[in-house]
Amino acid sequence: MFWLFLGIALIMLTIALLTGFQITRSMAGETQAPGFVTGMVSRSDANGNEFFYPIVAFTLPDGSRKIVQTGVGSWPPAYAVDDAVTVVFDPERPSTARIATPAGALAQWIWTLVTGILAVAFFLAAWLAWWVAGGAT
Repeated sequence: MFWLFLGIALIMLTIALLTGFQITRSMAGETQAPGFVTGMVSRSDANGNEFFYPIVAFTLPDGSRKIVQTGVGSWPPAYAVDDAVTVVFDPERPSTARIATPAGALAQWIWTLVTGILAVAFFLAAWLAWWVAGGAT
């Protein structure tokens, strides 16, 4: 059992490190800009639940204005038209812009957090299996 748990722990640790590196690299290339909500788009999911997706306007580093429908919707609407927001975007792909929120930042790190916690749990399980098998003597 020790080797199985240790192997799983190492796989989880590798995934956590790779996703953490990818997110850090991605965030380093992002830019923030003040923006405002210009409209809301309503969409229904397969169950008929209605979600509202904000459309935001912001200025790119080159001075041009960009209008983007964000990819995260909510019910009830989290924003109203003319709300001021901070927009986070990759200058090379401004169409992927999103509104900066603490929940959005946490969501980017979810794979890293989950696999990191699993790595610790499996390392502890490996240590326990080693100890129970007499490795501590």
